[in-house]
Amino acid sequence: MCAKFKVRRHFSTGYNPAANGQAEAFNKVLCKLLKKVVSQNKRHWHEKLLESLWAYRTTTRTPTGMTPYSLVYGEDRSNRGDLVLAVIRPMNIAHRMQRKFEPKWEGPYVVKDVYPSGAYRIISPDSEYCPPPVNGKFLKRYYA
Repeated sequence: MCAKFKVRRHFSTGYNPAANGQAEAFNKVLCKLLKKVVSQNKRHWHEKLLESLWAYRTTTRTPTGMTPYSLVYGEDRSNRGDLVLAVIRPMNIAHRMQRKFEPKWEGPYVVKDVYPSGAYRIISPDSEYCPPPVNGKFLKRYYA
């Protein structure tokens, strides 16, 4: 059949492009982050994925001295003097009865200091209450 239609057969292997080293390095870092935050049940990794990605994007990288977030958007997540809301963390509401419509955020707070590790020192606007340093993943900007 091949001779009739003058088709020549060639044997080869499938194309295997070189791997992307940067993507593989990032995947390795992401897997390490997920291993740290996923509890006993490994099947719930997808619930912690966004938090892990946020932690990666807001942590200063040594080669550039900047966060991936600031490289993309041109600014850090929050700066000194910005108003932010802080998530009510489970350790703070463990003694209270949890209800469906209970608020998930408290504040607003004023950002007092930003640490290179991604932690923030926040204070109440009247400077009376100063909670311990908070990881940036537990904050969101407050628009007044």
